[in-house]
Amino acid sequence: MTSSSPRPSPRPTAKPAGRPDDASRRVRHQVENPVTPQEKISAIHTLAQDNHVAAAVTSDFLKRPEVTAEATAVDKARVVEECQTGLC
Repeated sequence: MTSSSPRPSPRPTAKPAGRPDDASRRVRHQVENPVTPQEKISAIHTLAQDNHVAAAVTSDFLKRPEVTAEATAVDKARVVEECQTGLC
Protein backbone atom coordinates (compact mmCIF):
# COMPACT_ATOMS: atom_id res chain seq x y z
CA MET A 1 0.00 0.00 0.00
CA THR A 2 1.26 3.45 -0.88
CA SER A 3 0.15 6.63 0.70
CA SER A 4 -1.05 9.39 -1.59
CA SER A 5 -0.59 12.18 0.96
CA PRO A 6 2.55 14.30 0.61
CA ARG A 7 5.23 14.08 3.23
CA PRO A 8 5.39 17.01 5.60
CA SER A 9 8.25 19.34 4.84
CA PRO A 10 10.97 19.55 7.47
CA ARG A 11 10.80 22.44 9.90
CA PRO A 12 13.30 25.22 9.34
CA THR A 13 16.12 25.06 11.84
CA ALA A 14 17.48 28.58 11.46
CA LYS A 15 16.00 32.05 11.44
CA PRO A 16 15.70 33.81 8.09
CA ALA A 17 18.90 35.59 7.16
CA GLY A 18 17.38 39.08 7.07
CA ARG A 19 18.78 41.89 5.01
CA PRO A 20 22.51 41.88 4.16
CA ASP A 21 23.11 45.24 5.85
CA ASP A 22 21.64 44.05 9.15
CA ALA A 23 24.65 41.83 9.87
CA SER A 24 27.06 44.61 8.91
CA ARG A 25 25.30 47.02 11.26
CA ARG A 26 25.53 44.54 14.14
CA VAL A 27 29.31 44.30 13.80
CA ARG A 28 29.70 48.01 12.94
CA HIS A 29 30.96 47.45 9.39
CA GLN A 30 30.15 49.70 6.47
CA VAL A 31 26.82 48.89 4.88
CA GLU A 32 25.90 48.70 1.20
CA ASN A 33 22.85 50.96 1.56
CA PRO A 34 23.50 53.63 4.20
CA VAL A 35 20.40 54.80 6.05
CA THR A 36 21.46 56.64 9.20
CA PRO A 37 23.35 59.95 9.08
CA GLN A 38 26.49 58.26 10.46
CA GLU A 39 26.34 55.50 7.84
CA LYS A 40 26.03 58.13 5.11
CA ILE A 41 28.98 60.11 6.51
CA SER A 42 31.11 56.94 6.60
CA ALA A 43 30.16 56.15 2.99
CA ILE A 44 31.15 59.64 1.84
CA HIS A 45 34.51 59.36 3.62
CA THR A 46 35.16 56.02 1.96
CA LEU A 47 34.29 57.36 -1.50
CA ALA A 48 36.37 60.51 -1.03
CA GLN A 49 39.65 58.96 0.11
CA ASP A 50 41.41 60.42 -2.93
CA ASN A 51 42.36 64.06 -2.24
CA HIS A 52 41.22 65.24 -5.68
CA VAL A 53 37.80 63.69 -5.15
CA ALA A 54 37.56 65.10 -1.61
CA ALA A 55 38.48 68.59 -2.83
CA ALA A 56 35.91 68.49 -5.63
CA VAL A 57 33.16 67.24 -3.33
CA THR A 58 34.01 69.82 -0.66
CA SER A 59 33.86 72.61 -3.24
CA ASP A 60 30.49 71.34 -4.44
CA PHE A 61 29.14 71.13 -0.89
CA LEU A 62 30.32 74.64 -0.04
CA LYS A 63 28.35 76.03 -2.98
CA ARG A 64 25.16 75.10 -1.10
CA PRO A 65 23.99 78.03 1.06
CA GLU A 66 22.38 75.57 3.51
CA VAL A 67 25.70 73.80 3.99
CA THR A 68 27.77 76.93 4.57
CA ALA A 69 25.14 78.21 7.00
CA GLU A 70 25.56 75.08 9.13
CA ALA A 71 29.36 75.21 9.19
CA THR A 72 30.57 76.74 12.46
CA ALA A 73 32.70 79.86 12.57
CA VAL A 74 35.49 77.82 14.18
CA ASP A 75 35.47 75.31 11.29
CA LYS A 76 35.47 78.11 8.71
CA ALA A 77 38.39 79.88 10.43
CA ARG A 78 40.36 76.62 10.68
CA VAL A 79 39.94 75.95 6.97
CA VAL A 80 41.03 79.46 6.03
CA GLU A 81 44.05 79.23 8.34
CA GLU A 82 45.06 75.83 6.98
CA CYS A 83 44.79 77.06 3.40
CA GLN A 84 46.89 80.14 4.19
CA THR A 85 49.63 77.94 5.64
CA GLY A 86 49.53 75.59 2.63
CA LEU A 87 47.80 72.65 4.32
CA CYS A 88 44.81 72.47 2.01
